[in-house]
Amino acid sequence: MFLKGGENSMALAISIFSLFIAGLSFIRDTFISTKVKLRKTYLVNEITTMNHEIISDNITGVGVEITLINKSRNSIDFFDICFKDKATGELLACIDKMALPEYHEQNHFIFKATNGSKSLSSLMHTNNGVLRPYSFIRFETVVFPKGNDVEMTICFPTNFLNKKKKYIQLTDIELANCISSKELSELLQSKSK
Repeated sequence: MFLKGGENSMALAISIFSLFIAGLSFIRDTFISTKVKLRKTYLVNEITTMNHEIISDNITGVGVEITLINKSRNSIDFFDICFKDKATGELLACIDKMALPEYHEQNHFIFKATNGSKSLSSLMHTNNGVLRPYSFIRFETVVFPKGNDVEMTICFPTNFLNKKKKYIQLTDIELANCISSKELSELLQSKSK
């Protein structure tokens, strides 16, 4: 059965309208759905638990706050975060709960800045995870830079635009105060012996 006259144009209008709505949903879910914010907080030289048990001290790195927002009705099944030196592309060390298995159950930690101020922080659980629909996640980590420019790359494999890059810049004074990755690995090796 073929539609005739006005019925045919009505079906065509409904089809075009449906295509338009599907296109808007695709654009919203693909291009607008995730927001990533990166903020340099301060130089951190001590991390303690809520019970004031010192986890690390005299290891100065840059405190970084990461905010992820999923405005989509769809779950982003996986994301992966890595920090790199912008100039060389080398991966940078950062602290997360997976590196501190004995503190895995702790939700908050106290970051002490080099200027003496303290901050209650939600330490990054690991460098990857799941972003639920309509969710907001904020966590912090400490990154140990090699140069003045730090690049954070976050990958969303289920998203059309699967990589987002954000940058933080350090002054020469901030960089001079930070422990180098070589010093950090030597310090960690000496503590494990």
